[in-house]
Amino acid sequence: NKVLSLAPQRIEGYDISHFGGKDPVGAMAVFINGLSDTSHYRLFKIKNTENKFDDLAMLAEIVRRRFNHREWPMPDIILIDGGENQVALTKKVLSELNIFIPIVGIAKVLGHSGRAYSGDKLVFANVKPSVKKLLESSKIMLQQVRNEAHRFAISFQRRRRSKSASYV
Repeated sequence: NKVLSLAPQRIEGYDISHFGGKDPVGAMAVFINGLSDTSHYRLFKIKNTENKFDDLAMLAEIVRRRFNHREWPMPDIILIDGGENQVALTKKVLSELNIFIPIVGIAKVLGHSGRAYSGDKLVFANVKPSVKKLLESSKIMLQQVRNEAHRFAISFQRRRRSKSASYV
């Protein structure tokens, strides 16, 4: 099973969430040996991005902040919820930090319809051709990582929003 070939990897999935620019957050979900490991999950309140609608700047902020934690285990693969722009930006940030890790982006081509998963497009950076084939054959597992990062980001963003609403 080719999906299991990715199992002995640490995959970190990243996503951004905000509600109309309010309470923006980033999330990092971690899968180790093909399973989610919530003890390694991290949440990021967006602090340094002026434009709260600029998802790319927010992504850059959380990637920089994550890799400032050299005490955290390094991932084997970075998964980004997004396409070419998000992958290129992540590659640029990592390059500035002298870090070379394979990056995979998952772009939603068909939106959130019932057939959306089949239309997801994989985008790569820092990936050798042999690894690219393995990643392409492991699309379902990568989608699980993306979905978990998305779920984690949205749940944190909603908690922040409900807390601020309770103080009004």
